[in-house]
Amino acid sequence: MKFRFAVALWAPVVAGLAGSCISPPVECPLPVVTQNTPVRVGENVKNKVDILFMIDNSPSMTPKQTQLKTEFPLFIDKLNSFATMGSPAWYHIGVVTSDLGAGPTSLGNGACVPGGQGGKLQALPAANSGQAGCLHVGNDTSTQMPASYIDYNQLMGTDNLPAGQDIKATFTCMADVGDQGCGFEHQLESVYRALHDVPAENQGFLRDDALLAVVFVTDEDDCSAPPNTDLFDPSQSQYGVANSSYRCTQFGLEYGMPPTFPLPSTQGTLMDIASAPNPDGDKAKGHLWDIGRYISFFGTPKASGGVKASPDDVILVTISAPVNSDSIDVKVTSPCENNMNIASCPVLVHSCTLASDPTNFFGDPAVRISSVVNSLTDKTHSVERSICDPPSYVDALSGLAAAIVSAIGAGCLGAPIDHVKDNPDQPDCVVEDITTDSHTGVPVSTTIPWCGKDACDNKSVGATADSPCWCLVDRTGAMNCAPVFDPDTGTTETLGVAICREATCNEKTGSTLVPPNTTARVECATKAIKTTPDGGTTSTTTGSNCIPSAN
Repeated sequence: MKFRFAVALWAPVVAGLAGSCISPPVECPLPVVTQNTPVRVGENVKNKVDILFMIDNSPSMTPKQTQLKTEFPLFIDKLNSFATMGSPAWYHIGVVTSDLGAGPTSLGNGACVPGGQGGKLQALPAANSGQAGCLHVGNDTSTQMPASYIDYNQLMGTDNLPAGQDIKATFTCMADVGDQGCGFEHQLESVYRALHDVPAENQGFLRDDALLAVVFVTDEDDCSAPPNTDLFDPSQSQYGVANSSYRCTQFGLEYGMPPTFPLPSTQGTLMDIASAPNPDGDKAKGHLWDIGRYISFFGTPKASGGVKASPDDVILVTISAPVNSDSIDVKVTSPCENNMNIASCPVLVHSCTLASDPTNFFGDPAVRISSVVNSLTDKTHSVERSICDPPSYVDALSGLAAAIVSAIGAGCLGAPIDHVKDNPDQPDCVVEDITTDSHTGVPVSTTIPWCGKDACDNKSVGATADSPCWCLVDRTGAMNCAPVFDPDTGTTETLGVAICREATCNEKTGSTLVPPNTTARVECATKAIKTTPDGGTTSTTTGSNCIPSAN
């Protein structure tokens, strides 16, 4: 008899699962205890990754952009190390800015023009960046269409990098977006425009079958507003001081319980701060785009309007200023900090500064951006680090790399495999194809049979795309795969599952002939390992000081 316990792959095995007898009249434990372990297979591996950097190009951002460019080569080194360790991928890397203008109003001697840069990918440095000699990337290596993004294919060993300009130098050119963009930053909407209302310059960047990672690099909160907004119009005095970013705060957030809107113009600490709702876009409350627009875009399936078929394929990273204790601080400066000709005005207090360099590294609380980034169901795909702390840039990119590598390598069994009761040669696994209808979003499951011992041993399975089967395979040396010791057999193995759709099964990854919109569900019965008092392990529970079960 078996018990099945649902546990996560690679999670530590709870020592008490196997349970030993303690004293009468405790019932004798069952002879074998197994657990149900989900296993990621080749079908679920995403070996394509689209990485979009949203880099704030408003005044004050130059030192932060420089820090990002300094740390980016370490990120590329990590991606290359993944390839060396057996998990190569095909990357698209692009850059957009926060500049979408200030509604229909032109401001700042040309800094804010209607539409701004429109979420278009930036292939070359800003004209005022001072960086010379940068070359434009070539065509997409797959479609041969013009591209404004890096196409870096570790799978095929190809790229679209200009001659003599490696990937690190090319990204440095792209990321040099300058600091002359509009000061009313539209970080969230710029990404939405780039990926949803795709400009011609962005064609080919976003792929349906790729992971999507978005990295926000900014020192202020999001101020995304509809293109017809009057919030930024200097003549609209009901919104307070002209050309002040506090307009975004005052009319984009709410505070207190119950929520109060708009925010006051007086000095103090505002608790329970949150994005003000504006679901209908009618300014009944908030004057910015409702963040539900972005939470839905990243967090719902494509069939329901999201950016990806599965929200699990989205990674969100923000290098921004923290929201401390769900509160913000407002101060009143005299004269006005943003306009010395005005007697006084409210401004946000920075939520972080770098003690050794407060002039260059500071930031205002990113309430709206933080809410969106942390809305993902898979919290390992939400990474939040401080714009004020240079080492955090490395941490953020490392967090992004960790989220990527967790999805680009096939998984392994974290405990010894169990076998079917009536067939000791057959691993006890349930393997299914899950195909999602692209129109209705309805998943349909199809059970896949075991290929058989001889077929799996010989790697000659006789499978086809329409008639697949599966094998247990050796994944020694694969990333994220630790050797597992089976105390019953005295052997150490590193095993995974491969679904075979061709005559010869690829023992490392399985077949590439996966039906469209298909992932796999694989669950195997594995032995629950118990640590013995002497530090050893056992998967067979025995005991003499107990009462046999009546069953």
